Amino acid sequence: MTFFPKLIVLMWADLLALYVMWMMMFYLTNVWKLGFTHAAAIVNIFTGAWTMMLLPMEYLVDAFMGSYLILLLSSISYSLGMGFLWMSTPPILGKSHGLCGEYLPECIGDEQRVLFYAGLALIAIGLSGHLVSLGPFTAAQFTEDMLENMTVREGLVVSVRVVCVVYGGGYISVLCWFVRPKNVKDLYEIPDLDEHQLIPHSRSLRCLDKAAIILPRISTEEQAKNRWRLCRVTEVEEIKMCLRLIPIGIIFIFYGVVSAIGNSYFLIQSNHLNEKLGRLPIPATLLFVIYDSSKTQFGDLYYKLANKLGGSGSRHYAPPIGIAISMIFSVICCVVAAKVEARRLGIVISHGLIDKPDDKIPMSIFWLLPQFVLLGAVDGILETSLCDFLMDQVGPSMQGHILQFAFGVLGMGHMGSVLAVYVAGKVSEKVGKTGWFQHTLNKSRLDKYYLTLAWLSAVNLGIYVVMALLFAYQKSRIEEDQEAPEEEEDENVGGNGSQGPFQDDAQCFCCC
Repeated sequence: MTFFPKLIVLMWADLLALYVMWMMMFYLTNVWKLGFTHAAAIVNIFTGAWTMMLLPMEYLVDAFMGSYLILLLSSISYSLGMGFLWMSTPPILGKSHGLCGEYLPECIGDEQRVLFYAGLALIAIGLSGHLVSLGPFTAAQFTEDMLENMTVREGLVVSVRVVCVVYGGGYISVLCWFVRPKNVKDLYEIPDLDEHQLIPHSRSLRCLDKAAIILPRISTEEQAKNRWRLCRVTEVEEIKMCLRLIPIGIIFIFYGVVSAIGNSYFLIQSNHLNEKLGRLPIPATLLFVIYDSSKTQFGDLYYKLANKLGGSGSRHYAPPIGIAISMIFSVICCVVAAKVEARRLGIVISHGLIDKPDDKIPMSIFWLLPQFVLLGAVDGILETSLCDFLMDQVGPSMQGHILQFAFGVLGMGHMGSVLAVYVAGKVSEKVGKTGWFQHTLNKSRLDKYYLTLAWLSAVNLGIYVVMALLFAYQKSRIEEDQEAPEEEEDENVGGNGSQGPFQDDAQCFCCC
């Protein structure tokens, strides 16, 4: 029974770190007096960094260190990172270094800035390490069989497969200026495996098939011993699945740009607004609670609808539809945020507060609730449907890495938001008299940036719809293979003695 208190303590560290980063925008703008775009860049780069580290961190867990060691190291990283952040505040090191101890920008020295950024890096490492190791650690507390399955060989399966196909394809292609497969039987496979672990050969990206060519005058057993020279058809097909996802996966990066405004620009909008409901003070963390609740509720709603579609035999259509719905919500969210910001700027101008960024604005913080609810809907539906979509479209051995891959793609969008703001600011300076982004929010035109994201999201939605209609879905392709004539079925099974013709056109850019 001592396991549950340990688990609560470990999860508390994650919640504490996320809360600290949620409040970081206020600290950087109110204490450090950074421009709100500079502060948002720090927050979004941090978010993008820890989400993009999930996949390589899981590789370390599975292949080398194991969940226990990663959990220990990430906990130490957490502790050091939080300690460095605490030490970087003015009251701690300010007086000892001849500076003041007040929460003022002149009380922050270079040493404190170094501690601050080092603390952020350590927290990012700790957060990513916790998220990938806490699950295996929790499961291991209930069954010892989990430990037996977490072997080094299974941990290396994805990395070995990628290098095997890329390196092996190049190696074999050199040996095959004179050797070309005439039949699918020339490709290596182990047909005795479980049918759920076998993927039939496909005609797309056939240049990668060279990694599975059985060379003449060398025994198959001898070639199979060297995984850098010979791969199975299933291994090659799993890499093909990942490559087919790249064009449509690029679309999801822009979604990360939209999601990044939630923990940065949405929060800075709430700064200095009226935080009282009557006489009752309302903390800014209420916005996070409402966002998280909306995210959970809409994610559950999508899950229930997807299960109903599953009962009608159309389960694999639910994820693409869910992704499209979340993109529609993202357009609405940006439009609503632009309208609210326009109202806030109108009140700022009418009360003469443009040059008074620290004064209270006579506008209720509850005006921001719709955009937080809509952003929660976007995140809840898209993250759930995106994971389901990827689960359907990758091979069995890669399905355990889908969550980390999805968050990595969204993390790239968070980092891309920094570039988007920079480009929008430069373009607005050339087109208009002043740029959209000034040092303070009251002098900026954040509403125009939101409208720009709205129409870019609409364009992104249109591109997604076209690509989703043209995309060769894995389940649809399997159904076609099952309905194909017997001759084609023989052609699609590698390494089983079939005599079907194999035309190696090496068309590497075919998506279906």
